[in-house]
Formats: sequence, C-alpha cells, structure tokens
Amino acid sequence: MPNVSVQLPMIEADQSIEVTVTINGQQKRFNYRIEIFPWSECREVVNKADCLRRVIENYDQHWQLIQIGEATENDVTLMFKQVAN
Repeated sequence: MPNVSVQLPMIEADQSIEVTVTINGQQKRFNYRIEIFPWSECREVVNKADCLRRVIENYDQHWQLIQIGEATENDVTLMFKQVAN
C-alpha cells in the first residue's frame, strides 16, 4: 500500500486519530493511536529493546504497530493502526 504523509496538529499522547480517505468514490476510515512509552516502566528489564518488545507483544491485539518514533532518554513514541475485525 502506498504511503501518504499528512501533517496533523499537535496531539497529546494516548489520543486516537481517525482518517477518512476517499478512493475512487468509496470512503474508507482508518484509526491510529499514538502512545508515549516511558522507559521508567522497564525497571525489571535491562535491555530497552527487550522491554519494548514485551510492550508491543502485550499490546491490545486490535492494534498493529506501524511506527516506532525516535527514542529519547526518557521515552519512545509508538504509533498503532487499528486492525479491521
């Protein structure tokens, strides 16, 4: 599927984004969720990659990870797309 970049206004963490697209006259709706994951929740895991893997594996199965943002010393931003039922 082709990618299209759309500038969004600044949103807070843990908010959902709904995008409606018209393709050949048919409307399709896509839902996205942005989560800011604090590294402080990785206390029992030494490796941040292992901790992030656990977060993703245990995330709501109705949402698919589509992008991992740039990690900072304090957190990392994750973007999920809602999977069709």
